[in-house]
Amino acid sequence: MGEADRRDERGGSRVARVLLGVCLALMIPVAAWLVPTATTGGARSLPELADDRAPVARAAAAPRWTPTDVVYRSARRSDGSSVDLYVNVYGPSGDANRARPVVVVLHPGGFAFGDRTDPGTVALAQQFAARGYVAITPDYRTRPDWDFTMDDAETLALGVADARDDVLASIDWIEEHAPALGVDPTRVAVVGRSAGAMTALALASDDVTAVVSSAGCWVGGPELSAASAPALLIHGSDDTVVPPSCAEETAATATAGGERVELLILPGVWHEATEAEDQWWDAVEQHFREAGLAV
Repeated sequence: MGEADRRDERGGSRVARVLLGVCLALMIPVAAWLVPTATTGGARSLPELADDRAPVARAAAAPRWTPTDVVYRSARRSDGSSVDLYVNVYGPSGDANRARPVVVVLHPGGFAFGDRTDPGTVALAQQFAARGYVAITPDYRTRPDWDFTMDDAETLALGVADARDDVLASIDWIEEHAPALGVDPTRVAVVGRSAGAMTALALASDDVTAVVSSAGCWVGGPELSAASAPALLIHGSDDTVVPPSCAEETAATATAGGERVELLILPGVWHEATEAEDQWWDAVEQHFREAGLAV
């Protein structure tokens, strides 16, 4: 055999070897796909087709609405001037519960001054929110030309009437916006201090679940009766602004009329009953539990 023939033979052998290698490379993955596996005991399943459809977006939970400085009502004062009444809302942060009970927190001021921004009122609302409630702090009409005195029963009753009318409008506002606020409008408590406490007691015969009077007593509005919401009166024994005797008389009269009322006198405490913080909160939370307002 000549040198040219040997080169042709070696070249043909190399081509055959290359072709054989390509065939083996193609057969191995096909065989691996067709041969049953030990884990499944059957034939390997066909590979899944890629889903190129756009993913369906999940609806995000609606955030709780906690408005600030929202006008809930325009009204006319006793002197004929018009006034816009505002409301602020405080709620648990990052909360998914859409049916929390509501606490309407009413500011003090002797029906002569004060509004929703009163520091004590804001602090109380924030503490209710921290305990799992949605707290609402509405303005109500005051009488700037009047000096507060417990001796002027007629003017006190007029102040209560205006305030009660406004707070009822704020409760209507809450009911209207309940889904956005994330609240249960059938569970509403009213908590007030001083003049706000007197207003809270005047609301007990309206469609509320419970009332708390802190340093207040009944001075006007519908009389407390068996049909009224349960009431808690918390009063300092040393209160010289609203004497504890007024709260005691309120509790006695309400009890005689069938009202569910509890009176807590705090020894050594002056007009700001919330200063006895532990006792104050223990009594309020127990009152709320008994009224079905627990969170």
